[in-house]
Amino acid sequence: MSWYALENLDEALDETKELLLPFDLMTWTKIAIIAVLAGGVSLPNAPAGGPGDPGQSQSMYSGGSGFSGEIPGMQDSFSDVQVDSFTGLATSAPSDGMVIALVLAVVLLGGFFAYVSAVFQFIYYQTILDGKPVIIDNFKKHAYRGLRYFGFQIGFVILVLLSLVIPAAGFAVNVVLGTVVFILVWLPLAVIALIFTGLVHDLALLRMMEHKEGLVQAWRNVWPDVRGEWRQVAVYILVKFFVTVAIAVTSLIILGIVGLTLIIPFGILGLIGALIHPALAGIVTVVGLLSFLLIMLYVRVPFSAYVYTYITLFYHDLTS
Repeated sequence: MSWYALENLDEALDETKELLLPFDLMTWTKIAIIAVLAGGVSLPNAPAGGPGDPGQSQSMYSGGSGFSGEIPGMQDSFSDVQVDSFTGLATSAPSDGMVIALVLAVVLLGGFFAYVSAVFQFIYYQTILDGKPVIIDNFKKHAYRGLRYFGFQIGFVILVLLSLVIPAAGFAVNVVLGTVVFILVWLPLAVIALIFTGLVHDLALLRMMEHKEGLVQAWRNVWPDVRGEWRQVAVYILVKFFVTVAIAVTSLIILGIVGLTLIIPFGILGLIGALIHPALAGIVTVVGLLSFLLIMLYVRVPFSAYVYTYITLFYHDLTS
């Protein structure tokens, strides 16, 4: 008995080479953009105690150790400038309307990027099937499919959050029961849910594209193949897991090599710039970081293309 997941390893490598070689900058750039947007975009968190942090403002101005107002010989002058007025400004909290608006903006922005990521899953698959990257036309083509997949992802996240009630109820009784419930009940359910969502991404989305079906109908039609060839699917899940781990390790090694390679020239330039003017050192640092990110953007291309090619090949073998 032949295993599709094993046979597709070499075939995926050959087809990835056909897609990416000979090297074409425009092709690689488009695939790099598709890979980044398909992978999602995360927003950086604001640093704790940064500008605008009420906790920091209060420690600086409201009578703490950082500012006591008891400097010898200057108490009268501080009373003249009315320290209390500054304290009131520092400890004032943002209004409820501002907080709600900020939360709403974050949710909408995160939802927008999640939707874009969902659409670009289809765009990446289309790139593999067509053998060339086309962004704008494929975005229009798959915008509605991406919306359906986005809705599925939202529903899945809600179910995961609701499922946390199970271990929470155990912990409410005692720590031992909560730990047992978490390990024996919630974790197995979480693993099954992750496998399910992975198969939806790897199989149902391709079925949606090729047969112009909705997500639910696509999964219903691909499920008999999954159930009938469950051994093939089980081997595929294991092989894909190890492939993903291998790619992650390789990417980290390349990341380290690229980082060390860039540190030497940009470090020297930064020292020279610092001797001339501190601002030049800052500019060199920014250019170095941008160079690192740009290189890693292109390094990611063959790895992501290989994974999507591998998924596509397995889907066709399973459903043929």
